[in-house]
Amino acid sequence: MKKSSTPPKHKHKIPRHEAAIDTWIDAVDLNKDFSPGDFVPVRFTKLEHQLVRGAYRAALKTKPMTLRLPETLILKLKLLAVRKGTAYQTLIRQLLQEVVDRQLVRA
Repeated sequence: MKKSSTPPKHKHKIPRHEAAIDTWIDAVDLNKDFSPGDFVPVRFTKLEHQLVRGAYRAALKTKPMTLRLPETLILKLKLLAVRKGTAYQTLIRQLLQEVVDRQLVRA
């Protein structure tokens, strides 16, 4: 089939209301009007980037909280953070995340 630069005109009138669209989809046989060669792969790169950025922003959102910990535990966390070369609050967040994820898998 020869490809043209303009989209083919279809004999099916597509309804505009949701209920009518559902009925139309169930009734219409598009195989009569289209062949696999009429379609080309499409990527929505701008939309994909927006979705990834949105998910990334949502994952980065943090909320401050106050937590009372024994001083000895804080000192141990700071020592461990120095050994790992990271900030101790970052280490606390990572450790909490790991424990919570493990607990959720078990539950």
